[in-house]
Amino acid sequence: MFFNVCFLIIFIVLNTFYFIKEFYSIKRLFLGYKSIIYNDIFLLISIVFYFITILMSFINYNIFKYLNYLSMLLLLLFLPKVVIKLSKRGIRQIVLSFLLVLIIVFIKEKYIFLFLPFIAIFIVIISYYLLLPFESIINNYYIKKAKNKLMKVNPIVIGVTGSFSKTTFKLYLHHVLKQKYRVEVSFKNYNTLLGLTRFINEEMSNFPEIIICEIGIDEPFSMHKFSKLLNLDIACILGVGKVHLATFKSENNIVKSKAQIDNLLKKDGIVFINDKYDTLKDYPYKHKKIYYKEKILSEKFTSFQKNIISGVIEVATFLNIDETTIYKSLKSLPSIKRRKEIKKQDNLTVIDDSYNINYDGFLSSIKKLEEIKGIKIVITGGLIELGKSFYKDNYNLGKNMQNIDILILVSKNKRHPLGKGYKNNFNKLYIVSSLKKAYNIVNQIKEEKVVLLSAKGEDFLIN
Repeated sequence: MFFNVCFLIIFIVLNTFYFIKEFYSIKRLFLGYKSIIYNDIFLLISIVFYFITILMSFINYNIFKYLNYLSMLLLLLFLPKVVIKLSKRGIRQIVLSFLLVLIIVFIKEKYIFLFLPFIAIFIVIISYYLLLPFESIINNYYIKKAKNKLMKVNPIVIGVTGSFSKTTFKLYLHHVLKQKYRVEVSFKNYNTLLGLTRFINEEMSNFPEIIICEIGIDEPFSMHKFSKLLNLDIACILGVGKVHLATFKSENNIVKSKAQIDNLLKKDGIVFINDKYDTLKDYPYKHKKIYYKEKILSEKFTSFQKNIISGVIEVATFLNIDETTIYKSLKSLPSIKRRKEIKKQDNLTVIDDSYNINYDGFLSSIKKLEEIKGIKIVITGGLIELGKSFYKDNYNLGKNMQNIDILILVSKNKRHPLGKGYKNNFNKLYIVSSLKKAYNIVNQIKEEKVVLLSAKGEDFLIN
């Protein structure tokens, strides 16, 4: 019984951490399990061994009991390790799960220990549903508090959405608009309903003229939930692409879901739409639309930055900031942490684009890498959350790295399509299991070098 309880508790803690990392989404949790099983041959072998021991245990209980313990130990060994900071909600989830373990302790069925990994997942899910009404009461309290604060302060509310570049656009827009207005924005990555609620309650002062809200969704048609909090004056749709395709299922769902920010606008609201994306033009918007095109800007900006800045200029112009002020402020745009952030030390230059990436953004970073002198190295875990496009997009990305000297792929998947595409270039390919091992390879190169750190691929849900 002691070993049963120990294994159950370990599996519960691990599954709870996965569950929290996947934003308390059961759907994302199981997609994550599917992806890591597919990509880790050792885990797959451990699972097969586990099921064999279950079957054999019914034939000879005494012999295979300990083999079953061994198979569960192997499962724990090869499952990815997740470290997170527990919130109050996470602590409640863990505590309730532990209480439910007591029920298992008093079940005398001798074969129950065979199914401890499944029981652990079941307990985590049951705990989630038992806590859901309580969590809803807490969340609605804070959402209502934030909405009342917005109504009292009554600022111009700008909502920013899209498949990528939301944070960069948000911070660039803040930098330009603050030349004339009192503008507030969260410098943290708050783009969920509860994240924005926290920003308004804890960070927003009582006197902003404008606030800028980053709005992120990763499931189809989930934009409506933000209506509990936001009533936008201006909406900005930056672009759409194959991001979170594993949960959205289709690019058409992505387009329609992002475009539904239109439903969050006030009656006289306006939506700014990136003219580069024709698919966004077919949506039946209810409000006034302005399509912005990419402007001619200084060559010091990458094509990716130019597209973002063009939208910023359009919104700033609409808010009556003169052209001279706008272009002067563009000379001092802030460096965005982990988003094409360039760092230099001795013979090493690092382009840190490790926060989040999409196909086009990755290609843009590669072009930037090619412009800098030195041995060209890419460290990446590949593109993630692409669903059925996972193989094709990663393979094509690898083929587009013909001018890269070394690719270091951080992945347990030795068959990763990014590596397969890159191999055709006859350059050096390393597949390592950790960033630490990747850095060791870089440190062994004494010549001048430039490293693109991009799309680390550390998410639990990896395809």
